[in-house]
Amino acid sequence: MNFKYKEVVYSEKANKIGVKNDVPYNLMDNFMVSTVGMQRIRDLLGCAIRINSWFRCDKVNELVGGSETSDHPKCLAIDFVPLGMPVREAYNKIIDSDIEYDQLIYTTSKKGNLFIHVGFGPKNRKMKFEKKY
Repeated sequence: MNFKYKEVVYSEKANKIGVKNDVPYNLMDNFMVSTVGMQRIRDLLGCAIRINSWFRCDKVNELVGGSETSDHPKCLAIDFVPLGMPVREAYNKIIDSDIEYDQLIYTTSKKGNLFIHVGFGPKNRKMKFEKKY
């Protein structure tokens, strides 16, 4: 595996306010599902990946303005950027692959930064769309 636990739980916001952002034991199955999914994406893309946001405890999700229905607090959603490949190209490669996912979102942040949001399970509806903030 190319992903470390500290990448899953890292949150600049949590560090800033002193909130513990560890994955609870009851979410370890989700942790494994999302880790395996992200490893499949990394292997498909063949490049390093920078994680922007993975697990968010409820408090952190609230503070960053995350949706109440977000899968980040369930450890099933990841925001990331491929390193060494255009974001659009990575997004299209994932769409064209056999990787199972629930949602795949090509996202433009308020500051104009591009990233991909991917959600895994439990339904894996293979929904794909674009979102601008």
